[in-house]
Amino acid sequence: MSLNARSGEILGVIGETGSGKTTLARSVVGLAPVTGGRVTVDGTEVTALRGRALREFRRTGSIQYLFQDPLRSLDPDLTVGALVAEPLAVTGTGTREQRAAGAARALHRVGLDAALLADRLPGQLSGGQRQRVALARAVVTQPRLLLADEPVSALDASNRNHVLRLLDRLRAELDVAVVVISHDLSSLAGIADRIAVLYRGGWSNRAPPQKC
Repeated sequence: MSLNARSGEILGVIGETGSGKTTLARSVVGLAPVTGGRVTVDGTEVTALRGRALREFRRTGSIQYLFQDPLRSLDPDLTVGALVAEPLAVTGTGTREQRAAGAARALHRVGLDAALLADRLPGQLSGGQRQRVALARAVVTQPRLLLADEPVSALDASNRNHVLRLLDRLRAELDVAVVVISHDLSSLAGIADRIAVLYRGGWSNRAPPQKC
């Protein structure tokens, strides 16, 4: 397959179970081995990086991953404030106070009040709140590419729509390329600019259904 995700665009990737959607996303961030082809992000060929160069690129926060299950992807022993500030610590951004302020801004960006939630643990939040915390953590570094792997499949209808609207808004605010992986075409129809369909080892690229 050959796919392009442009800044400020949402590219939907859809396909049946086992078609390779998650493997594709995990390959981009190095969680699955790439044995052929290449992955390029903002002019950097990620698949060509090794050792220290790869570690330094990862620490830039240019690529972020939003997982399907926020309860499993969030450290249960860290507070919300610490979770969202952690990527800033990894990139070496600012002082502890500046990182806390950046985390508070990211939480506000996804509709959460840091004053109320920063000291809570993930287990004390609802499913929708946890996924928004995970989204705040993903965008706090202002990445160039955001990979969202089935980001709403574990949520109820109300929270599903809320998170999808957030992704639609954040791609414009941050001018970030967003790849949303889903098995549900209706989840992508209202937000995706283009949709790639993975089927039997291949893909097709098409515009999404007309927005209502």
